[in-house]
Amino acid sequence: MSKLSDDFFAVPVDQNIKPADPAKFPGFYVREMSSLARDIWEVKLQKSVTNEDSGLRSALIIACVCNEDGTPVFTDKDQAKLDALPISRTRDLASICHKHNKLDDEASDEIEEK
Repeated sequence: MSKLSDDFFAVPVDQNIKPADPAKFPGFYVREMSSLARDIWEVKLQKSVTNEDSGLRSALIIACVCNEDGTPVFTDKDQAKLDALPISRTRDLASICHKHNKLDDEASDEIEEK
């Protein structure tokens, strides 16, 4: 590695952690997705556009929902359970994650470009 890359990786990562919605989801926080989580979510977004079973909301929740110190609340093992929940339980939480990661217009634009 070069000094430049060493300096880049040495900077502490701000996960931009915020409370999800204390009234609806006490103890749940949302964080900024990692690059890998964003890539996985974009693949699922593409699948949802082609009407394949994508698990889009659950993938977003798994990638973003954490506790106060940034530790994930859910793992990939929870995806089937999240997918099976009524939409009323996952819609609002996924929406908070969506907005926190600024996926609204940016994600839609990326899909249209492909």
